[in-house]
Amino acid sequence: MSFNDLGFYPFLLLILLGLFGVQVLIKKEQTALLIRKILLLFSSFAVIWCYRPSFCLSTAAVILITYVGGRLIERAGTGRMRIAGLFVTALVLWLGYFKYFSFLLNTFCTLIGQPGTLIRIAAPIGISFYIFTAVGYLLDVAWEKYPAERNLLNLSLMLVFFPKLLCGPLVRGDEFLPQLRENRRMSADRFMSGIQLFAFGFFKKVVLANHMARFLDSVFFAPSAFSMSTLWLAMLSNMPALYFDFSGYSDMAIGVSRMMGYDLRSNFNLPFITTNISDFWSRWHITLTDWLQSYLFNPLAVRFRRMMAGKPKAFRKKYKLLPECAAAVITFFVSGVWHGVGFNFAIFGLLHGIFYVIQKVYGQARKAKGKASGLRFVPVLASFLLINLIQVFFRTETPGEAVRFYQALIVPHAGVFFPSFWCLIGLAALCGEIILARMEQRKQGSAELNAVQPRLNLRTVPGMTALLFLIGLALALGYFGESYFVYEQF
Repeated sequence: MSFNDLGFYPFLLLILLGLFGVQVLIKKEQTALLIRKILLLFSSFAVIWCYRPSFCLSTAAVILITYVGGRLIERAGTGRMRIAGLFVTALVLWLGYFKYFSFLLNTFCTLIGQPGTLIRIAAPIGISFYIFTAVGYLLDVAWEKYPAERNLLNLSLMLVFFPKLLCGPLVRGDEFLPQLRENRRMSADRFMSGIQLFAFGFFKKVVLANHMARFLDSVFFAPSAFSMSTLWLAMLSNMPALYFDFSGYSDMAIGVSRMMGYDLRSNFNLPFITTNISDFWSRWHITLTDWLQSYLFNPLAVRFRRMMAGKPKAFRKKYKLLPECAAAVITFFVSGVWHGVGFNFAIFGLLHGIFYVIQKVYGQARKAKGKASGLRFVPVLASFLLINLIQVFFRTETPGEAVRFYQALIVPHAGVFFPSFWCLIGLAALCGEIILARMEQRKQGSAELNAVQPRLNLRTVPGMTALLFLIGLALALGYFGESYFVYEQF
């Protein structure tokens, strides 16, 4: 049960009415806060139960491990990092068991020449997101950024708050726990802001992402059946389709949370205006990038710099980028493996790491020579092309399939010419989003180019009409057949 299921919306309406009822009827603030959190936690576990009841047990186990781990780490004094290492390892192994055990077992059977196993272990819904949140929380407590949470309800909701459960955004303890300790009240302004953002994300998902996915599924399933021009359209539409899918979910999650009185961080910010890999990841899945930088990249870079400190000065000067580049390759590899199970995801991550290193070395060389960056639209287009080419590994299931798709892009062959209307509309919508952002930037006189958020005045007839028109358009044009949020599987 998710935002993609129309049956979810009566459930969501009941939750919102329940929260509003608690706010209006219960005057004692602490009692209202307690009932509010119990209702939200019950709703979150109800969502998990709808996927598979046994998932609730796994989720509860992660919550208890995280709660106990945080309390023990706080009490451990100088040994807190060792305790944190044990609990973080336990959580990572828990994630690895559900996501990678079957794959590793089948790979091992193949290597020793034995038939593969039929064992398939279903991963609890949202497990990657709430385990990453749990790991970040434990490390923050170990680093003494904030004390361990003593309220089990607060910790549970931080991990499995249902709007962000399936696909994020990832939350940080220092951002979300303080909100859970307050009696966050629903308000008309926050509700109107949230429902606009939700409707905007709903339109992106059911109209743009779902229609584009139908075309892309057909093309990537049998690329040799389509003409070269159709394959290029599919390749260039692949990442935008994922953007509409994932950012659509993020907008809906942030919108629902805002209606309830909670704030989640934005997860996307015009990712296709970037000129290189690092810029792209600073605007794409922002909360994951921030998590990887805080808990993996920065500690690795610091450790590698310390290792370099013992080297001769000439070596350190010549290879001064080595610690950062090595940390980046490892971080991107972990990101690729996190995204999915299989060799393609590992290659997907490594390619991002390799191009990050190339970008760093090339940028350092140009800086040393004092060369200008040249026309901006050229690197933007080059970056867009590169990101979509790498994304072929994300979309296909095996390296062989990815190679065959690349071959079909450049080797002339007969095939069906199918200029997908919805892919063309999707690419046009991307351009329109950037144009609107540029207009807003000039209007505000800002140095930064940022995505424009919907800001209708729903207290006026034109504002309410525009919102109802957007929702009606989504319902009229949306594809509600067999579809899902891509990141649900991660």
